[in-house]
Amino acid sequence: MVKIGEWIGQGWQLVSKDLVMFAVVALIAGVLSATVILVGPMACGMYYVALKKMRNPDQPVQVGDLFKGFEVFGQSVVAFLLVMAAYLGVAIALGILSSILGYIPLLGKLVAVIVNIVWIFAALGVGALLMFVFPLVMDKRMGGWEAVQASYKRVAPEWLAFTLFYLLIVLISELGVVACGIGVLITMPIYYCATAVAYRDIFGQGEQQVIEPSPQG
Repeated sequence: MVKIGEWIGQGWQLVSKDLVMFAVVALIAGVLSATVILVGPMACGMYYVALKKMRNPDQPVQVGDLFKGFEVFGQSVVAFLLVMAAYLGVAIALGILSSILGYIPLLGKLVAVIVNIVWIFAALGVGALLMFVFPLVMDKRMGGWEAVQASYKRVAPEWLAFTLFYLLIVLISELGVVACGIGVLITMPIYYCATAVAYRDIFGQGEQQVIEPSPQG
């Protein structure tokens, strides 16, 4: 069952416990992701941070945890390429649709409007179907293609509800951009933490534990 409000609420609670450090790791991840090949590892690193905070709320966020994403460097790069290929496939399909609609005289300038609307919904749909790819790569050490298949399989039966959830967390993330850009350092972690909470409910804690046990005092 998709628990939109609960997942977003719990995601915010996780971030609010360690706002400054979440902002720091988000900044580092954002800067490093400017190098495209590091997008996958940084996404996995952010999910490592989110999952660790979720499973151990009292432990502070640590910058070094972000770089755990490099432990799945190859898988994360493949996953990123597959996700991008999915979006590219949608773009190509819409390009073909635009060409076809262009032959209908009555549509005229409406073609661009129709294609843009379809693109928004299609992009959100693809994003929802693949939203668990990176946490699966990080947490369960799945390969890129395996993670794509697993995410699709779990999301597809409730695709519309997951798409609404994905739309809302994307909007929350983008609100940070509106706030002079700096707000994204808070809203981006909410995106990752809300998705991590959803991942926990959909896939469970996972066989591959990424969290080290706390030292016994």
